[in-house]
Amino acid sequence: MEIEQLLNFPAKIILSLVFGGSLVFFAHLINVLLLYPRKLRSKFQSQGIKGPSPSFLYGNLPDIKKIQLQNQKQPRPETNNQELEENNALQHTWPSRVFSHIKQWQIEYG
Repeated sequence: MEIEQLLNFPAKIILSLVFGGSLVFFAHLINVLLLYPRKLRSKFQSQGIKGPSPSFLYGNLPDIKKIQLQNQKQPRPETNNQELEENNALQHTWPSRVFSHIKQWQIEYG
């Protein structure tokens, strides 16, 4: 009987470590996926910064994709390349094209 208990002792320790580790892992997942985003969003809202409400796993990615597709369908304004070359001017309009969702959200949410 005593030998059986000694043999089961390492198995119990390993099982306890696996169970405890999985509890810590799931607690961390809950914190990262649920609690921290809610805390951060409430801090922003208390400062008057609002925005679109995110979905659980994807966040705002579906909204961003939809806005970018809408902007790709719109024709871009033509630029006069000869005029730009004469003035040695560069146009820095890429942020509004790449991050069009930020521009739209600034208009909507302030």
